[in-house]
Parts: sequence; structure tokens; C-alpha cells
Amino acid sequence: MVQALEKALGASVKAFIQIPASPGSERCGTLELDDGRRLHLTVVSWRSPDYRSLRWESQIASLVAAVGPRLVAEVRSQQMRLLVHEHVPGRAVDLSYGSQDLPLVGAWLRRAAQEPVAEPVDGIGDAAGWFGPARFSGWSTLSDLPPGYVADSEGQLMHRLVALQEQAHGVLRGGHLVHGGLHPGNLLRDGDRIAAVGWHRSRFGPPWLDTALMIPRLIAAGHHPDDAERWGREHGALDDASDSDITAVAVAVAGQAVHRDIYSFERTPRASELPASAALAWMRSRLHTAAECRHLPGRTTGGGAW
Repeated sequence: MVQALEKALGASVKAFIQIPASPGSERCGTLELDDGRRLHLTVVSWRSPDYRSLRWESQIASLVAAVGPRLVAEVRSQQMRLLVHEHVPGRAVDLSYGSQDLPLVGAWLRRAAQEPVAEPVDGIGDAAGWFGPARFSGWSTLSDLPPGYVADSEGQLMHRLVALQEQAHGVLRGGHLVHGGLHPGNLLRDGDRIAAVGWHRSRFGPPWLDTALMIPRLIAAGHHPDDAERWGREHGALDDASDSDITAVAVAVAGQAVHRDIYSFERTPRASELPASAALAWMRSRLHTAAECRHLPGRTTGGGAW
């Protein structure tokens, strides 16, 4: 594989600086070549559930070149798939209140809402796929749990939450390529440039979706839900969405986050995961349950209700 990789790159590998692998990949790191270039390598085994989605990433490479790293080469064998992207320098963005990164993130979101538009790509579905079948995910599954697993405020609204989640599955269809998994660790700032990495789970949806999904990330960083939405309208692409569509997405995101934490509470959460407390704060603000709109604490110890 090394010889095939060097042939594809037209240069010899001097060094490989390994970094912690992203979910689904076998190995990640920086390649240093004898011609002076530095490139990012991702290696995925055919056994990985992300093997197919990495193939999608190579198919959409030209679509995200304006807002993400450029694909330089791809090498495949029967067991492995190697993708080589341009090395993106920089640091993780800071989403906290008053951060100087926020205007640049907003500008990136506006640009991304215009750039990655294309005809459907074989194998890449719509964004509703992130949430699974409407009847077997999120609030639909949580509605079957006994009292105590879900907070009373949600239990009393369960029928409405399930209906809004089903509405979201219609909202999340569109012809625009969206990242869908943005967080501070995959938005990198280098000078005045922001680049997003990790497009292997992207889907097609409405162009405003990445901005909407940034709102609970801002809440997790300390913003009040109202301030986070105001930022999304003033700096991102949220103005193109209706209030009812935003509410449906907020409900679906919260249902997914609560479902994840209830059914996998013994698993160590990844740093990239959206805290369920932030997702719930956004949803509750949207549903005007005023007593619980503020940023909530994390899950209680001992498996208490959300």
C-alpha cells in the first residue's frame, strides 16, 4: 500500500505523524513527503461501518473544495481505503460568547449554504437518515419507556414530540450537500480562514441545516438559546428556514441526543458528541417551556431522568 500511495502522490513518504483516529477509521495522521508537501491521511478498513461513507467522501470532494480540504489522492485495496487530503493547518474554533471566531464561523456557514449544490450522488441519502426511521428512533422509542426515564416536561408533550419528529423527516430532505456534524474540533481556523473537515457523513438537505445544527453547539458553549438563534439569523443562514421547520429539527436533535444517552449511558462519550442538555435547552426554548429554557446541567448520576 505504501508503494501504491507514493505512486499516486508522485513523491516518497519521509514521515508519518499519527494522531488519534477519528470514529470509524483505523489510522489518521500527517504525511510528510520528500517534495516538501504535508498531507492528511485517513485509513479505513473494509470492516468499518464508515468504509462506504468514505467512498462517498471521495465522490463529493469537488463539491466541498470551497469550504473544506481538497482531496489529493485515493488508494484502495480489498482490505483498505486510503484518502489523502490537503493538510489543513489551524486550531479548533472557540464558540464561547464574545469569541473572535464566531463571525468567521458565521461567514463559513453562509458560504457553505451557497457552495455545495449538486445533483444527487449515488449512495448519499437525505439528512433524515441521521435520525433513523421516524417510528423507531428518538422520541418514538422514548415514548415506550416507563416513567422516570424522561423528564415530566417531555412526558406530558410526548405525542407532540413524536409528531414534530416525524415532521422533521420531511424537513430534512433537500438538494444541498450539508456537513451535519460540525463541532469545534472539526472547524479549523488558520488566520482568517475557516475550513471544515470530516465530510464522510454528509447528506443532502436544506441549505440552512448546518446553521441550525450549530445552535445547540453554541448553547453547549454557554450561549442562551435565544442568543444562539439570533446569532444564527444574523451571522449564519437560518433566515431561510421557517419557525416550524426549526422547531421540528430541534425536537429531532433533542430526541436523538436523549435516546443516545439513555441507551448508552455506560459508554464513555466522545468529545465531539452534542450534550443532551444543550439539545434539550434548544428544544424547550423552541416549545416555550419557559421554566426549563436555561442551559441545563448534565445527566444526573445514577441514571436519573432528563
